[in-house]
Amino acid sequence: MDGEIIVLGHKNPDTDSVASAISYSALKNKLGQKCVPKVCSAITGEAKHVLELLGIEPPEVLDTMELKVKDFMNREHPYLSEEETLKNIGYIMGKEGVKTIPLVNKENVVTGIITAGDFAKLYLQEISSGETISTGIDLESVQKTLNGTIFLGDKDQLISGRIIVGAMGVEKLLSHLGENDILLIGDREDCQIQGLEYGINALIITGGAKPSKKVLELAQRKGTPILGYDGDTFSAARLISLARKGKEIMTKEPFTVDVNTTVTTVKELFNQKKYRSFPVVNEKGQYLGIVTKGEILNAQPKKIILVDHNEKSQSVDGLEWGEIIEIIDHHRLGDVQTKKPIFINCKPVGSTATLVTEMYLQKGIIPEKKIAALLLAAILSDTVILKSPTTTSQDKEMALYLSNLTGLDIKEFGGKIYGWSENLEKITPYEIVTGDLKEFSFLKGRVALGQFETTDARKILEMKNSILGEMERIKNKKGLDHILMVITDIVEGNSYMFSIGSLNTYVELAFSKPVDEIIYLPGVMSRKLQIVPPLSEALNV
Repeated sequence: MDGEIIVLGHKNPDTDSVASAISYSALKNKLGQKCVPKVCSAITGEAKHVLELLGIEPPEVLDTMELKVKDFMNREHPYLSEEETLKNIGYIMGKEGVKTIPLVNKENVVTGIITAGDFAKLYLQEISSGETISTGIDLESVQKTLNGTIFLGDKDQLISGRIIVGAMGVEKLLSHLGENDILLIGDREDCQIQGLEYGINALIITGGAKPSKKVLELAQRKGTPILGYDGDTFSAARLISLARKGKEIMTKEPFTVDVNTTVTTVKELFNQKKYRSFPVVNEKGQYLGIVTKGEILNAQPKKIILVDHNEKSQSVDGLEWGEIIEIIDHHRLGDVQTKKPIFINCKPVGSTATLVTEMYLQKGIIPEKKIAALLLAAILSDTVILKSPTTTSQDKEMALYLSNLTGLDIKEFGGKIYGWSENLEKITPYEIVTGDLKEFSFLKGRVALGQFETTDARKILEMKNSILGEMERIKNKKGLDHILMVITDIVEGNSYMFSIGSLNTYVELAFSKPVDEIIYLPGVMSRKLQIVPPLSEALNV
């Protein structure tokens, strides 16, 4: 994520929006920037058809610009197996300079967490005669912790019991000794033999001494393991407790956060839980990293380039969390605000893809064939195969350039783009309404304005009741004041509009027509030039 720039089109992405995001990302990447195209919602309708036609993978969906844990978490923070010894956990903690170590099982699922405070408690409880190792510790873990030697016994053999320090005479030792104890003692053969006879669970000989032949033979008969340690007895007593597994003293089932948790939620969790850090996990509970208050304070907003829109209502949720660094668009200037001066390429052309193509030429870069075909599809889509009133000489010039580059015939390729809308059996009312639906904020209220272009409007108009029902549902769900749906017949060059909401008086004022079930708009094909301007004038009075 570091240094990544998101190139993003508008909600309900159409062909121009998707194509511009993909193509402009490709251009920026060739110029040495790390860009990735994304969309605000799932791609449907014509845009989906075009991507499938060209064999291009759709961009990922970005549901919000608000930072998520995955954007700023510490992925390098150490974690260890729950089977790791306390000694090694403490060593890693000191080496890495951290106070918390998440512990995982064999599936990498977080099962616990161990902190410097846990070690402090352990040392405060200082190993003393009579302390019990209740959970079995394998000999190999003890040997590694003591950096000692296994004189007798299998490395996987488990030992447990009270830890008895043999710093006393034989008689007194025997009065303290019990069966299944762990005896720590120096080079004192008599005490070693007495302990073995008594039935101790394990013998640890300190001071670098080795067991005598007699002791080894007795231990062999008893099945008692013997280990050696070069240090003193009291050091051994302290260290042996560090041979325990981390899972023995860890805080089990610690509070974790999902990698997709928003920064707002994490801040609230830190205030509620009073923890210094949280392990970060995926949907399976597997460890991915850790997040602290420090990561939140140092988190940087995502950089974003807006293409084919510049109004907050049409953009990704939480846009204010991001840092807009560029805008490439061909619509009116909206309400998007930036924190500092930025680069804006906003011109009155028929398609944002036209501007992107020009920028390729300005940089002396020839787009790859698939990208060129995608740009051509976007221009032809947004200009209704260069027949829309919004079409400019620049659109025609760039379309011709891309046609020559790809070998695609403009008329034939345009027919393939619009061909998807003729298969009405596969198109739902939801796709018709939401396929190219944009939201606008006017003084009189919030309005959604959709457009569906087809070669046969009559077939769409036969679905009137279903479309009106879908419009009503969307209006209520989004809390809109009004919703308009324009059906444009690209063959006839006319449009038909459905209107639902509380602003019909202003809609009538805008188009000088009564709001019936269907409003006929002869010669109207462009939402941008022929619908939004009069609507804006009426609703901003």
